[in-house]
Amino acid sequence: LLDAYTVDVPRGQELVEGRGNLAYQVGHYRLVTTPKGSGTPAMAPEDGKYLEVLKRDSDGTGRYVAGKYRSNGK
Repeated sequence: LLDAYTVDVPRGQELVEGRGNLAYQVGHYRLVTTPKGSGTPAMAPEDGKYLEVLKRDSDGTGRYVAGKYRSNGK
């Protein structure tokens, strides 16, 4: 995908919460691809939602633990 297209995924946060060493964010995204070459077919944009979970390590840094992205399409 990245060889044939320029990819842009703007996201919007709707909720950010934290409890103890865990934090999560819920939001929406729009996946937009632009063909890099003239022979590459165009793709329709994709709208969807996401959930990401982060955990604070013992040294205080945050680390991505899990994520789920789901298209609003069929």
